[in-house]
Amino acid sequence: MTTYEKITKICEHEEASEMATKMLQNAIERGQRNCYNEIAEAVYSIYFEK
Repeated sequence: MTTYEKITKICEHEEASEMATKMLQNAIERGQRNCYNEIAEAVYSIYFEK
């Protein structure tokens, strides 16, 4: 599954989407702007790989 497909699935899931949004906001505040793929992978694994 591509990162784009994982992000799409995350966006369709309310809790996963909220978690990803918070993680992205925190990363941006810390100046870590190139971690989008890593956040998508982490959130996807938490919510969808069981």
